[in-house]
Amino acid sequence: MSLDVINFLADSTSAPTFDPANTAKFWVIAIIAVALAVVGTLEALAVIFTLNGTARNPEAASKMRTTMLIGVALVETVAIYLLIIAMLLLFVA
Repeated sequence: MSLDVINFLADSTSAPTFDPANTAKFWVIAIIAVALAVVGTLEALAVIFTLNGTARNPEAASKMRTTMLIGVALVETVAIYLLIIAMLLLFVA
């Protein structure tokens, strides 16, 4: 599909052919990109709330940091799975 786009941009007289499989593939990848943005936002919120809790109770900073790192690692696994799915859809399918 990317070669069709490059050829279309190079020669504006030809129109790219419509391929439903490629269109569906790119919609899925766009949805995965949005999901990755949500994952990044959730990780940022986890760090913000941990810093807020540390500022309110400095004695519990080590426990909060450990819990935050475990939570961020679990959220990050979702991002890794989404990237693997995106790569498989992009290069294999």
